[in-house]
Amino acid sequence: MCDCLVFKEGEKAVAALAAENIEKVPNVGYTKNGKIIFNHTEVITDLDELPTPCFKDVDLGLYLSPRPVLPVYASRACYWGRCAFCDHGYGYNKEYRTRSPERVVEDLCDLMQYNTTYFSFADEAIPPTYFKKFCNSVIESGLDITWFAHVRAEKGFTKNLCKKMYESGCRMLLFGIESGCQKVLDLIDKGTKIEDIVTVLRRCRDAGLWNHAFLFFGFPGERKEDAEETVQFVCENKEVINSVGCTTFLLGKYSRVCREKGTIKIYQKKEDDMAIWYDYSVKKGITSEEASKMRENLQEKLHHIYPNQGILESICREHVLQLIDAGCDFSIKENILHISSDFTPHLSRSAGLKKVHHDFIPFIEGVTDRINPRTAYLVYDLQKDTLMEISETAFHVLQSCTRDNSVGEIAHNLSEHHSMDFETVLKDVATFLNEMVSKGIIN
Repeated sequence: MCDCLVFKEGEKAVAALAAENIEKVPNVGYTKNGKIIFNHTEVITDLDELPTPCFKDVDLGLYLSPRPVLPVYASRACYWGRCAFCDHGYGYNKEYRTRSPERVVEDLCDLMQYNTTYFSFADEAIPPTYFKKFCNSVIESGLDITWFAHVRAEKGFTKNLCKKMYESGCRMLLFGIESGCQKVLDLIDKGTKIEDIVTVLRRCRDAGLWNHAFLFFGFPGERKEDAEETVQFVCENKEVINSVGCTTFLLGKYSRVCREKGTIKIYQKKEDDMAIWYDYSVKKGITSEEASKMRENLQEKLHHIYPNQGILESICREHVLQLIDAGCDFSIKENILHISSDFTPHLSRSAGLKKVHHDFIPFIEGVTDRINPRTAYLVYDLQKDTLMEISETAFHVLQSCTRDNSVGEIAHNLSEHHSMDFETVLKDVATFLNEMVSKGIIN
């Protein structure tokens, strides 16, 4: 049991509890004569009044990390504050306030006493206008730090600003992209455009800032074709995006979509009165189960496209920051690590190729009364019990793997036959064959 609970911002409440009668303390709840009492709410309007966070009683050496990555705040709440899925601003009364850049620089100077130069901004999102002033303050102070922050993909992140952020020690930005479909972004009320998102991500990457894209599937009203646009968005922009994290929609108790209930049906049990996430069903669009399948689909593609996806999924973002700063290359790129032009690929013993003249999917499902005539190219693995359809060109590439041809020779023959640039064909062939290596079709 406890004497009281502090709600929302706690700095004033915790200090007042040591000196005041509990009935005068803001932002607390407690019981009196068997009744639950909630005191008045107060918001800290001037964040510069708050002291620098103190970690002197925390044994930072217990953290499994080369150096601690300490959290700092430049603001409270979110300056956009309109995303329908989000309820983070509830604890701050949705009143956006900032700590002055000069005061934050003082915080960073003080926090370096804990033998670290690594920092994470724990803000919901920091606008480009704030970063302009903050980065100038850091550079003018001569601070040698490394940091990352959460941001929105806004046009205000210009080439010059991205360069200045790098100069001030920024090495990673975490973007709440949410979806690669403009329709879903509009449903969310995200206030961003797909074309601007791609532009900003490219600017960050060009400036040396690692960009991480947060995505999710299943926002109420999202259709399957909308979700597929997100998958396509990632695949088409793999040269721009450094890393991706994807999840499924969760219905937060204090989110706008939960309050309005227009597109969902909420399942709430009496015993779940303390729950902050609710079960729900949608009136239109994909279900939560279908959203999970879309997430799995994207995850599978990520592991094929991005060579270090498994590593990035297994470590925290603070460790990613330090690894990037140490020069580790986790770049998202075509996975051609095992394939060179002089490599001679061979079809595995359990794999085979087949050209058929009918719609094979109903056939393998045992449906024989509606088989449509068409030409299909198949590759299968008897040992793994897998079957997939490939293009005619891919089929011919795999056929070449039975004739002791090197990757360079296969690419040369294709470029001659189709009158295409050799280097372009070589890259495409290497990418395809490496995927076949990962599936065990080629060895």
